[in-house]
Amino acid sequence: PTDFRCLVPRLLVKEGDSVLAGTPVFADKMCPDILFTSPVSGVVAEVVRGAKRKLLEIRIKSDKKQEYVDFGVKKVEDLAREEIKAALLQSGLWACLVQRPYGIVANPEIKPKAIFTSAFTTAPLAADIDFVCKGEFANIQTAVNALAKLTDGGVHVSFSADNCCSSPLSRLENIVTHVFDADKHPAGNLGVQIHHISPIRKGETVWTISPVALAAIGKLIKTGKLD
Repeated sequence: PTDFRCLVPRLLVKEGDSVLAGTPVFADKMCPDILFTSPVSGVVAEVVRGAKRKLLEIRIKSDKKQEYVDFGVKKVEDLAREEIKAALLQSGLWACLVQRPYGIVANPEIKPKAIFTSAFTTAPLAADIDFVCKGEFANIQTAVNALAKLTDGGVHVSFSADNCCSSPLSRLENIVTHVFDADKHPAGNLGVQIHHISPIRKGETVWTISPVALAAIGKLIKTGKLD
């Protein structure tokens, strides 16, 4: 997804292999349970390496018709904490959870103080989150209900004073709501919001996630497929 941590990738596919959407293509050698999966079905066309055979890219030629790994449809209310972790790890969506401090992929062995996301952004030219997440409310609610089981501190959602009532996400249940009376950058940054809501002290860990990733987690639970 991004360079959240100094990953040491262990390649799980080779050129010519067929993959489905959701097939693991590499894992983290330091934490083998963290998998990175193919977003599409197709054939591994090329594995690109750099200096000292550093893995740079895995290029996959997509099929015209997408086929998916079946992770199984689940009811979030029936899932235990370990079952939710397993579903996210197996699908590759665990890598969407970012651990702070350090901005690395979340450690599955740690229970965070809380989980944070933001329903607004102030970054220049950033897409409007309400527009990006249009039609995804039910999926995001499902994801919130699932992630709330991974922490004792709840799922915190930040809104701006301008969208705290108009945003569809303001209707989410099972969240801790925060409103920021600011529209200038970097008020929309999660790090700034966490600093004002619940500063990270020595020995504490929090996780962050984007609303788009929440929608993907909700779809995984409800359909059994990786979006």
